[in-house]
Amino acid sequence: MRRMVGPSGFHVDEPSGQRWQRALELLTTADAETVLYRGIGLWNGRDRGGRPSPEAFTAAVQSSWGIDFVTEAGAREDLDRASATLTQLRDASREFDAVVGCRAIEYVLLDDYGMGAIHLAVLGPLGFEWLDGFKAS
Repeated sequence: MRRMVGPSGFHVDEPSGQRWQRALELLTTADAETVLYRGIGLWNGRDRGGRPSPEAFTAAVQSSWGIDFVTEAGAREDLDRASATLTQLRDASREFDAVVGCRAIEYVLLDDYGMGAIHLAVLGPLGFEWLDGFKAS
């Protein structure tokens, strides 16, 4: 299942209040919708076969560059931004930190073109890799 970081999903701006509590509830559901926090899409991870995985968590970020112009350096910069946002969120919310727990986190770089999203790259426990045959020029 491919996900987008565009306008779809449950938007939340602060790690407190009723909307935040609802976001936490969504993230504890096996096949929850995407929670969008400050431009970063958050959802329960999936294994490479697309099945829900209780050992994985995903944080996705829109590429700053168009698909024809993304480089590995640019991809890593965007993925680092997602990582920093997730770290800040874990520090700000013990509840969210507990939701993520010890799961492996994959940071996914997307090109969201409005009607769907192409997963370009991932940064996870095994390092950086381009996805779906995408290779920056």
